[in-house]
Amino acid sequence: MRMTAAFLCSVLLLLALNGLAATPAQSASTPPQFSSSLLSSGQAASWDQLRWDRELAAIQRLGIGSIVLTASLSDASVDQADSGLTAKTAYYPTTLSGYHIATANGAPVDVVGSALRAAQKAGMTVWLGLQTDNPTWFSSGQLDASWLATQAELAGRLAEDLWAQYGAAYHDTIAGWYQPYENNNYDAVVSTGLNRPLIMHSFFLQLGEAIDAVSTAAQRSPLPIMISPFYFSALPNSADYQEFWRISLSGTSIDVVALQVYADMTTSYQETDSFRAALISEWTAAVSRGVAAANNGAQTWANIELFQSNPAIGAATVKYAVEAMKAAAPYVTAFTNFSFSHHWSPWTIGYDWFSVGYLDYLSGGAVPVASVPSPGSPSMTLSSQNTAKISWRIPASTQYHIVYFEIFSMGNNRQRISTASWDSNNITIPADFGTKLAIRSVDAAGNVSSLSSIRLLNR
Repeated sequence: MRMTAAFLCSVLLLLALNGLAATPAQSASTPPQFSSSLLSSGQAASWDQLRWDRELAAIQRLGIGSIVLTASLSDASVDQADSGLTAKTAYYPTTLSGYHIATANGAPVDVVGSALRAAQKAGMTVWLGLQTDNPTWFSSGQLDASWLATQAELAGRLAEDLWAQYGAAYHDTIAGWYQPYENNNYDAVVSTGLNRPLIMHSFFLQLGEAIDAVSTAAQRSPLPIMISPFYFSALPNSADYQEFWRISLSGTSIDVVALQVYADMTTSYQETDSFRAALISEWTAAVSRGVAAANNGAQTWANIELFQSNPAIGAATVKYAVEAMKAAAPYVTAFTNFSFSHHWSPWTIGYDWFSVGYLDYLSGGAVPVASVPSPGSPSMTLSSQNTAKISWRIPASTQYHIVYFEIFSMGNNRQRISTASWDSNNITIPADFGTKLAIRSVDAAGNVSSLSSIRLLNR
Protein backbone atom coordinates (compact mmCIF):
# COMPACT_ATOMS: atom_id res chain seq x y z
CA MET A 1 0.00 0.00 0.00
CA ARG A 2 1.42 3.41 -1.05
CA MET A 3 2.16 5.82 1.84
CA THR A 4 0.35 9.14 1.79
CA ALA A 5 2.31 12.42 1.80
CA ALA A 6 1.15 13.22 5.32
CA PHE A 7 2.16 9.81 6.65
CA LEU A 8 5.62 9.97 5.08
CA CYS A 9 6.05 13.47 6.45
CA SER A 10 5.19 12.21 9.95
CA VAL A 11 7.70 9.37 9.68
CA LEU A 12 10.52 11.72 8.67
CA LEU A 13 9.65 14.11 11.47
CA LEU A 14 9.65 11.34 14.09
CA LEU A 15 13.13 10.37 12.93
CA ALA A 16 14.24 13.98 13.42
CA LEU A 17 12.86 14.14 16.92
CA ASN A 18 14.59 10.91 17.89
CA GLY A 19 18.12 12.02 17.16
CA LEU A 20 17.95 11.47 13.41
CA ALA A 21 19.41 7.98 13.46
CA ALA A 22 20.90 6.93 10.14
CA THR A 23 18.23 6.03 7.58
CA PRO A 24 18.43 4.77 4.02
CA ALA A 25 18.31 7.16 1.11
CA GLN A 26 15.02 7.91 -0.59
CA SER A 27 13.44 4.85 -2.17
CA ALA A 28 13.50 4.89 -5.94
CA SER A 29 9.94 3.50 -5.95
CA THR A 30 8.56 6.37 -3.83
CA PRO A 31 8.07 9.72 -5.56
CA PRO A 32 10.28 12.17 -3.64
CA GLN A 33 8.39 14.84 -1.73
CA PHE A 34 8.93 17.64 0.73
CA SER A 35 8.63 17.03 4.45
CA SER A 36 9.53 20.56 5.56
CA SER A 37 9.99 24.09 4.21
CA LEU A 38 12.21 26.99 5.23
CA LEU A 39 10.40 30.21 6.07
CA SER A 40 12.12 33.59 6.20
CA SER A 41 11.66 35.32 9.53
CA GLY A 42 12.00 38.68 7.78
CA GLN A 43 9.23 37.87 5.32
CA ALA A 44 6.91 36.85 8.15
CA ALA A 45 7.59 39.92 10.30
CA SER A 46 4.55 41.68 8.81
CA TRP A 47 2.15 38.73 9.17
CA ASP A 48 -0.72 38.72 11.65
CA GLN A 49 -1.91 35.48 13.23
CA LEU A 50 -4.55 34.94 10.53
CA ARG A 51 -1.87 35.11 7.84
CA TRP A 52 0.20 32.60 9.79
CA ASP A 53 -2.74 30.22 9.99
CA ARG A 54 -3.38 30.57 6.26
CA GLU A 55 0.27 30.10 5.30
CA LEU A 56 0.67 26.96 7.39
CA ALA A 57 -2.60 25.56 6.05
CA ALA A 58 -1.30 26.09 2.50
CA ILE A 59 2.00 24.39 3.40
CA GLN A 60 0.32 21.52 5.22
CA ARG A 61 -1.96 20.96 2.24
CA LEU A 62 1.14 19.78 0.35
CA GLY A 63 1.90 17.11 2.97
CA ILE A 64 4.54 19.25 4.66
CA GLY A 65 4.59 18.86 8.44
CA SER A 66 7.41 21.16 9.57
CA ILE A 67 8.73 24.67 8.94
CA VAL A 68 12.26 25.96 9.47
CA LEU A 69 12.43 29.58 10.65
CA THR A 70 15.57 31.08 9.15
CA ALA A 71 16.66 33.26 12.09
CA SER A 72 15.64 34.61 15.48
CA LEU A 73 18.33 37.32 15.52
CA SER A 74 19.95 39.22 12.65
CA ASP A 75 23.23 41.05 13.09
CA ALA A 76 23.34 41.93 9.38
CA SER A 77 23.36 45.55 8.31
CA VAL A 78 20.41 44.64 6.11
CA ASP A 79 18.98 41.12 6.24
CA GLN A 80 19.07 39.89 2.65
CA ALA A 81 15.56 38.44 2.92
CA ASP A 82 14.05 41.50 4.55
CA SER A 83 13.14 44.95 3.37
CA GLY A 84 14.67 47.83 5.25
CA LEU A 85 15.47 46.10 8.54
CA THR A 86 18.59 47.54 10.14
CA ALA A 87 21.32 45.95 12.23
CA LYS A 88 20.78 43.93 15.43
CA THR A 89 17.20 42.88 14.81
CA ALA A 90 15.33 40.34 16.93
CA TYR A 91 12.29 38.46 15.66
CA TYR A 92 10.96 37.83 19.14
CA PRO A 93 10.99 39.76 22.47
CA THR A 94 14.56 38.83 23.31
CA THR A 95 16.17 39.45 26.68
CA LEU A 96 19.61 39.60 25.04
CA SER A 97 21.00 43.11 25.10
CA GLY A 98 21.73 45.22 22.03
CA TYR A 99 18.85 44.08 19.80
CA HIS A 100 15.74 45.94 18.77
CA ILE A 101 12.53 44.04 18.11
CA ALA A 102 11.29 43.88 14.52
CA THR A 103 8.16 45.96 14.03
CA ALA A 104 5.15 45.96 11.73
CA ASN A 105 2.74 48.88 11.46
CA GLY A 106 4.65 50.59 14.25
CA ALA A 107 4.24 47.73 16.74
CA PRO A 108 6.79 45.12 17.86
CA VAL A 109 6.23 41.62 16.49
CA ASP A 110 6.94 38.14 17.79
CA VAL A 111 7.65 36.02 14.72
CA VAL A 112 8.85 33.06 16.77
CA GLY A 113 5.80 33.03 19.04
CA SER A 114 3.39 33.45 16.13
CA ALA A 115 5.04 30.59 14.24
CA LEU A 116 4.85 28.29 17.23
CA ARG A 117 1.21 29.15 17.96
CA ALA A 118 0.16 28.53 14.36
CA ALA A 119 2.19 25.31 14.13
CA GLN A 120 0.82 23.93 17.39
CA LYS A 121 -2.73 24.70 16.23
CA ALA A 122 -2.09 22.94 12.91
CA GLY A 123 -0.30 19.95 14.43
CA MET A 124 3.00 20.92 12.77
CA THR A 125 6.49 21.48 14.17
CA VAL A 126 9.06 24.30 13.94
CA TRP A 127 12.84 24.34 13.70
CA LEU A 128 13.97 27.54 15.42
CA GLY A 129 16.53 29.56 13.51
CA LEU A 130 19.43 30.99 15.52
CA GLN A 131 21.40 34.13 14.67
CA THR A 132 22.84 35.35 11.40
CA ASP A 133 25.47 37.94 10.45
CA ASN A 134 25.99 37.22 6.77
CA PRO A 135 28.23 40.22 5.93
CA THR A 136 30.81 39.09 8.49
CA TRP A 137 30.36 35.38 7.75
CA PHE A 138 30.97 35.74 4.02
CA SER A 139 33.79 38.27 4.32
CA SER A 140 36.09 37.03 7.08
CA GLY A 141 34.07 35.22 9.71
CA GLN A 142 34.52 31.70 8.37
CA LEU A 143 38.29 32.00 8.83
CA ASP A 144 38.22 33.79 12.18
CA ALA A 145 38.31 31.25 15.00
CA SER A 146 37.74 33.95 17.60
CA TRP A 147 34.65 35.35 15.85
CA LEU A 148 33.28 31.82 15.35
CA ALA A 149 33.74 31.08 19.05
CA THR A 150 31.71 34.17 19.96
CA GLN A 151 29.01 33.08 17.51
CA ALA A 152 28.82 29.64 19.12
CA GLU A 153 28.53 31.24 22.54
CA LEU A 154 25.83 33.63 21.28
CA ALA A 155 23.91 30.70 19.76
CA GLY A 156 23.91 29.01 23.16
CA ARG A 157 22.61 32.12 24.93
CA LEU A 158 20.00 32.61 22.21
CA ALA A 159 18.80 29.01 22.43
CA GLU A 160 18.62 29.36 26.21
CA ASP A 161 16.52 32.53 25.90
CA LEU A 162 14.21 30.96 23.30
CA TRP A 163 13.68 27.85 25.42
CA ALA A 164 13.02 29.93 28.53
CA GLN A 165 10.30 31.86 26.69
CA TYR A 166 8.72 29.10 24.60
CA GLY A 167 9.91 25.72 25.84
CA ALA A 168 7.22 25.13 28.45
CA ALA A 169 4.29 25.84 26.14
CA TYR A 170 5.74 24.47 22.89
CA HIS A 171 8.23 21.74 23.82
CA ASP A 172 6.37 19.26 21.59
CA THR A 173 6.21 21.76 18.72
CA ILE A 174 9.91 22.69 18.63
CA ALA A 175 11.58 20.16 16.32
CA GLY A 176 15.17 21.41 16.56
CA TRP A 177 17.58 24.26 15.91
CA TYR A 178 18.62 25.75 12.57
CA GLN A 179 22.02 27.48 12.28
CA PRO A 180 21.69 29.88 9.30
CA TYR A 181 25.40 30.20 8.42
CA GLU A 182 25.97 28.64 5.00
CA ASN A 183 29.20 26.86 4.12
CA ASN A 184 30.15 26.48 0.47
CA ASN A 185 32.81 24.76 -1.59
CA TYR A 186 34.76 27.96 -2.27
CA ASP A 187 35.05 29.46 1.20
CA ALA A 188 35.39 26.02 2.80
CA VAL A 189 38.01 24.55 0.50
CA VAL A 190 40.11 27.06 -1.45
CA SER A 191 43.50 27.25 0.22
CA THR A 192 44.64 30.42 1.98
CA GLY A 193 47.24 28.82 4.22
CA LEU A 194 44.57 28.05 6.82
CA ASN A 195 43.07 24.65 7.60
CA ARG A 196 39.47 25.52 6.89
CA PRO A 197 37.96 22.11 7.71
CA LEU A 198 39.56 22.13 11.17
CA ILE A 199 38.47 25.73 11.82
CA MET A 200 34.89 24.78 11.02
CA HIS A 201 35.22 21.54 13.00
CA SER A 202 36.05 23.61 16.09
CA PHE A 203 33.07 25.86 15.46
CA PHE A 204 30.68 22.93 15.05
CA LEU A 205 32.00 21.38 18.27
CA GLN A 206 31.54 24.65 20.17
CA LEU A 207 28.10 25.21 18.63
CA GLY A 208 26.90 21.74 19.57
CA GLU A 209 28.19 22.02 23.12
CA ALA A 210 26.49 25.40 23.61
CA ILE A 211 23.16 24.23 22.18
CA ASP A 212 23.13 20.84 23.90
CA ALA A 213 23.79 22.54 27.25
CA VAL A 214 20.35 24.16 26.96
CA SER A 215 18.65 20.75 26.75
CA THR A 216 20.78 19.43 29.58
CA ALA A 217 19.73 22.32 31.82
CA ALA A 218 16.10 21.63 30.92
CA GLN A 219 16.60 17.92 31.65
CA ARG A 220 15.63 16.97 28.11
CA SER A 221 17.30 15.03 25.33
CA PRO A 222 19.24 17.33 22.97
CA LEU A 223 17.27 18.61 20.01
CA PRO A 224 18.80 18.12 16.54
CA ILE A 225 20.80 20.89 14.86
CA MET A 226 20.40 21.63 11.13
CA ILE A 227 22.68 23.53 8.75
CA SER A 228 22.16 24.24 5.04
CA PRO A 229 25.36 24.65 2.97
CA PHE A 230 25.49 25.19 -0.78
CA TYR A 231 27.88 24.64 -3.68
CA PHE A 232 29.22 26.44 -6.73
CA SER A 233 28.85 23.81 -9.43
CA ALA A 234 31.38 25.56 -11.68
CA LEU A 235 34.20 24.69 -9.25
CA PRO A 236 35.64 21.22 -9.98
CA ASN A 237 36.23 20.32 -6.34
CA SER A 238 33.38 18.05 -5.24
CA ALA A 239 35.94 15.54 -3.89
CA ASP A 240 37.51 18.27 -1.74
CA TYR A 241 34.06 19.29 -0.50
CA GLN A 242 33.40 15.68 0.46
CA GLU A 243 36.59 15.65 2.51
CA PHE A 244 35.65 18.98 4.12
CA TRP A 245 32.48 17.46 5.54
CA ARG A 246 34.23 14.31 6.72
CA ILE A 247 36.66 16.39 8.78
CA SER A 248 34.43 19.24 9.93
CA LEU A 249 31.54 17.09 11.20
CA SER A 250 33.50 14.33 12.92
CA GLY A 251 32.51 14.07 16.58
CA THR A 252 30.16 17.07 16.43
CA SER A 253 26.47 17.44 17.30
CA ILE A 254 25.40 18.58 13.83
CA ASP A 255 22.48 16.30 12.93
CA VAL A 256 21.20 17.48 9.53
CA VAL A 257 23.17 18.83 6.56
CA ALA A 258 20.44 20.13 4.24
CA LEU A 259 22.41 20.80 1.06
CA GLN A 260 20.96 23.59 -1.07
CA VAL A 261 20.09 22.18 -4.50
CA TYR A 262 19.33 24.59 -7.32
CA ALA A 263 16.07 24.23 -9.23
CA ASP A 264 17.43 26.78 -11.68
CA MET A 265 18.76 26.68 -15.23
CA THR A 266 20.69 29.45 -16.93
CA THR A 267 20.16 30.62 -20.48
CA SER A 268 22.72 28.19 -21.87
CA TYR A 269 21.36 25.79 -24.47
CA GLN A 270 23.89 23.19 -23.31
CA GLU A 271 22.45 23.15 -19.79
CA THR A 272 19.83 20.50 -20.47
CA ASP A 273 17.74 18.66 -17.88
CA SER A 274 20.15 15.73 -17.98
CA PHE A 275 23.19 18.01 -17.57
CA ARG A 276 21.60 19.68 -14.58
CA ALA A 277 20.61 16.34 -13.03
CA ALA A 278 24.17 15.08 -13.39
CA LEU A 279 25.50 18.14 -11.54
CA ILE A 280 23.00 17.71 -8.72
CA SER A 281 23.87 14.03 -8.41
CA GLU A 282 27.59 14.78 -8.32
CA TRP A 283 27.36 17.33 -5.51
CA THR A 284 24.75 15.62 -3.37
CA ALA A 285 26.66 12.35 -3.66
CA ALA A 286 29.91 14.03 -2.61
CA VAL A 287 28.41 15.82 0.38
CA SER A 288 26.44 12.74 1.42
CA ARG A 289 29.59 10.58 1.35
CA GLY A 290 31.47 13.16 3.39
CA VAL A 291 28.68 13.39 5.96
CA ALA A 292 28.52 9.60 6.25
CA ALA A 293 32.31 9.32 6.59
CA ALA A 294 32.24 11.78 9.51
CA ASN A 295 30.43 9.00 11.37
CA ASN A 296 28.63 11.31 13.80
CA GLY A 297 25.15 10.07 12.87
CA ALA A 298 24.22 13.12 10.78
CA GLN A 299 21.85 12.86 7.84
CA THR A 300 22.07 14.57 4.47
CA TRP A 301 18.90 16.27 3.26
CA ALA A 302 18.31 18.18 0.05
CA ASN A 303 17.12 21.79 0.33
CA ILE A 304 15.50 22.40 -3.06
CA GLU A 305 15.56 26.02 -4.22
CA LEU A 306 12.09 26.99 -5.47
CA PHE A 307 13.32 30.06 -7.31
CA GLN A 308 15.17 30.88 -10.49
CA SER A 309 17.78 33.57 -10.86
CA ASN A 310 15.87 35.34 -13.64
CA PRO A 311 13.50 37.84 -11.97
CA ALA A 312 11.02 37.59 -14.83
CA ILE A 313 10.47 33.94 -13.91
CA GLY A 314 10.84 33.99 -10.15
CA ALA A 315 9.50 30.63 -9.07
CA ALA A 316 10.79 27.28 -10.25
CA THR A 317 8.22 25.06 -11.91
CA VAL A 318 7.04 21.81 -10.35
CA LYS A 319 9.06 19.91 -12.94
CA TYR A 320 12.28 21.72 -12.03
CA ALA A 321 11.73 21.00 -8.33
CA VAL A 322 10.80 17.36 -8.88
CA GLU A 323 13.69 16.69 -11.24
CA ALA A 324 16.06 18.20 -8.66
CA MET A 325 14.59 15.93 -5.98
CA LYS A 326 14.91 12.87 -8.20
CA ALA A 327 18.56 13.63 -8.95
CA ALA A 328 19.33 14.03 -5.24
CA ALA A 329 17.10 11.18 -3.99
CA PRO A 330 19.69 8.35 -4.03
CA TYR A 331 21.91 10.32 -1.64
CA VAL A 332 19.55 12.01 0.85
CA THR A 333 17.00 10.99 3.45
CA ALA A 334 14.58 13.93 3.29
CA PHE A 335 13.65 17.03 1.30
CA THR A 336 13.05 20.59 2.44
CA ASN A 337 12.83 23.72 0.29
CA PHE A 338 13.44 27.45 0.09
CA SER A 339 10.87 28.49 0.01
CA PHE A 340 7.21 27.71 -0.40
CA SER A 341 6.20 30.90 1.41
CA HIS A 342 8.30 33.07 -0.92
CA HIS A 343 7.66 31.47 -4.30
CA TRP A 344 4.72 29.04 -4.32
CA SER A 345 2.37 30.30 -1.61
CA PRO A 346 -0.93 31.65 -2.92
CA TRP A 347 -0.89 34.16 -0.06
CA THR A 348 2.37 35.62 -1.39
CA ILE A 349 2.09 35.39 -5.18
CA GLY A 350 -1.69 35.60 -5.47
CA TYR A 351 -2.42 32.24 -7.12
CA ASP A 352 -2.05 28.54 -6.29
CA TRP A 353 -0.95 27.24 -9.69
CA PHE A 354 2.26 25.68 -8.33
CA SER A 355 0.44 24.05 -5.41
CA VAL A 356 -2.12 22.49 -7.76
CA GLY A 357 0.64 21.11 -9.98
CA TYR A 358 2.56 19.72 -7.01
CA LEU A 359 -0.55 18.11 -5.52
CA ASP A 360 -1.26 16.42 -8.85
CA TYR A 361 2.33 15.19 -8.84
CA LEU A 362 1.84 13.69 -5.35
CA SER A 363 -1.40 11.96 -6.30
CA GLY A 364 -0.17 10.68 -9.66
CA GLY A 365 3.46 9.95 -8.86
CA ALA A 366 4.73 11.92 -11.87
CA VAL A 367 4.90 15.52 -13.00
CA PRO A 368 1.47 16.19 -14.55
CA VAL A 369 1.36 16.56 -18.31
CA ALA A 370 -0.90 19.08 -20.00
CA SER A 371 -1.03 20.87 -23.34
CA VAL A 372 0.14 24.48 -23.33
CA PRO A 373 -0.88 26.96 -26.05
CA SER A 374 1.84 28.93 -27.80
CA PRO A 375 1.99 32.74 -27.64
CA GLY A 376 -0.14 34.19 -30.41
CA SER A 377 1.13 36.17 -33.40
CA PRO A 378 4.65 36.89 -32.10
CA SER A 379 6.48 39.64 -33.97
CA MET A 380 9.64 41.71 -33.65
CA THR A 381 10.27 45.35 -34.46
CA LEU A 382 13.80 46.72 -34.62
CA SER A 383 13.20 49.88 -32.65
CA SER A 384 16.79 51.11 -32.92
CA GLN A 385 20.20 50.00 -34.03
CA ASN A 386 20.75 48.37 -30.66
CA THR A 387 17.34 47.14 -29.48
CA ALA A 388 14.37 45.16 -30.73
CA LYS A 389 10.86 44.90 -29.32
CA ILE A 390 9.16 41.50 -29.35
CA SER A 391 5.38 41.41 -28.96
CA TRP A 392 2.85 38.57 -28.73
CA ARG A 393 -0.71 37.78 -27.74
CA ILE A 394 -1.10 36.12 -24.32
CA PRO A 395 -2.79 32.72 -24.76
CA ALA A 396 -5.95 31.69 -22.97
CA SER A 397 -5.75 30.19 -19.47
CA THR A 398 -4.64 26.55 -19.21
CA GLN A 399 -4.95 23.77 -16.65
CA TYR A 400 -1.76 24.74 -14.77
CA HIS A 401 -1.64 28.31 -16.07
CA ILE A 402 1.21 29.88 -17.98
CA VAL A 403 3.78 31.34 -15.58
CA TYR A 404 6.35 32.72 -18.01
CA PHE A 405 7.49 32.91 -21.63
CA GLU A 406 10.90 31.96 -23.05
CA ILE A 407 12.52 33.64 -26.05
CA PHE A 408 15.15 31.72 -28.02
CA SER A 409 17.78 32.59 -30.59
CA MET A 410 17.43 29.95 -33.31
CA GLY A 411 20.92 30.07 -34.83
CA ASN A 412 23.27 27.10 -35.13
CA ASN A 413 23.04 26.57 -31.36
CA ARG A 414 19.60 27.36 -30.00
CA GLN A 415 19.94 29.51 -26.88
CA ARG A 416 17.41 30.94 -24.44
CA ILE A 417 18.14 34.66 -24.55
CA SER A 418 15.34 36.12 -22.48
CA THR A 419 12.18 35.46 -20.48
CA ALA A 420 9.03 37.38 -19.68
CA SER A 421 6.51 37.04 -16.86
CA TRP A 422 3.12 35.42 -17.41
CA ASP A 423 1.24 38.72 -17.64
CA SER A 424 3.61 40.35 -20.16
CA ASN A 425 2.91 40.67 -23.88
CA ASN A 426 6.15 42.33 -25.00
CA ILE A 427 9.81 42.59 -24.14
CA THR A 428 12.80 44.61 -25.39
CA ILE A 429 16.03 42.74 -26.14
CA PRO A 430 19.42 43.61 -27.67
CA ALA A 431 19.19 43.56 -31.44
CA ASP A 432 22.43 41.66 -31.97
CA PHE A 433 20.80 38.27 -31.42
CA GLY A 434 19.74 38.31 -35.07
CA THR A 435 16.32 37.81 -36.57
CA LYS A 436 15.87 34.03 -36.21
CA LEU A 437 13.99 34.02 -32.93
CA ALA A 438 11.19 31.96 -31.38
CA ILE A 439 9.01 32.05 -28.26
CA ARG A 440 7.15 29.49 -26.18
CA SER A 441 4.92 29.33 -23.08
CA VAL A 442 5.75 27.49 -19.84
CA ASP A 443 3.13 26.49 -17.25
CA ALA A 444 3.49 26.04 -13.47
CA ALA A 445 3.85 22.28 -13.78
CA GLY A 446 6.75 22.73 -16.21
CA ASN A 447 4.98 21.82 -19.44
CA VAL A 448 5.99 23.86 -22.49
CA SER A 449 4.26 24.85 -25.70
CA SER A 450 5.66 24.38 -29.16
CA LEU A 451 8.02 27.08 -30.38
CA SER A 452 6.47 29.90 -32.39
CA SER A 453 8.74 31.69 -34.83
CA ILE A 454 8.89 35.43 -34.28
CA ARG A 455 8.10 37.36 -37.47
CA LEU A 456 10.29 40.35 -38.31
CA LEU A 457 8.16 43.41 -39.07
CA ASN A 458 10.88 45.87 -40.13
CA ARG A 459 14.59 46.44 -40.14
